[in-house]
Amino acid sequence: VIGAEIGDVAFPKGKEKDDPLFGKVQIHKGQLNVEIPLKNIQSQQITFVAKYQGCWLGGICYPPLEKTTTIVLPIEGAETTIVKPAAVVVNSAPSNTPTNTP
Repeated sequence: VIGAEIGDVAFPKGKEKDDPLFGKVQIHKGQLNVEIPLKNIQSQQITFVAKYQGCWLGGICYPPLEKTTTIVLPIEGAETTIVKPAAVVVNSAPSNTPTNTP
């Protein structure tokens, strides 16, 4: 983001799981809202890319996904400098192409 100061990205606390391959990890179910504080925002259009992967608790992970959205900054009528892009919702429906977790 041109000219902006990016603050600490705030991920909500997830449920802790002890994964045999990755150790202790945080898991989130359903929608995940992440706050990205921006200060000194100049008028501009940005492309926001969210990359994520869903996994079944039984150990199978689905292929990674990527969602892209365009955001015009600053957001008109915003009372703060925190920008909340459109939510990326992970569909919990099973995929036809599951893969094993490496």
